[in-house]
Amino acid sequence: DERIKLASIVDVYNKQKNNNDTALVYLGKNISYQNLFAKIESCAKAFRAIGVKSNDISKKQNNRII
Repeated sequence: DERIKLASIVDVYNKQKNNNDTALVYLGKNISYQNLFAKIESCAKAFRAIGVKSNDISKKQNNRII
């Protein structure tokens, strides 16, 4: 009985956060996993600093997030 194991985003993060391989190419620029996760952590820190919590939900109204 072989089962497919699905990796959680935490598993991917832990395996890739120090990886210099290319995670994505944006506007012709290669972005490494390490750089990508550093940007994600920076954004998360900024959201926490303004009081956003993990279960907060936003909604889009008239092309604006409120």
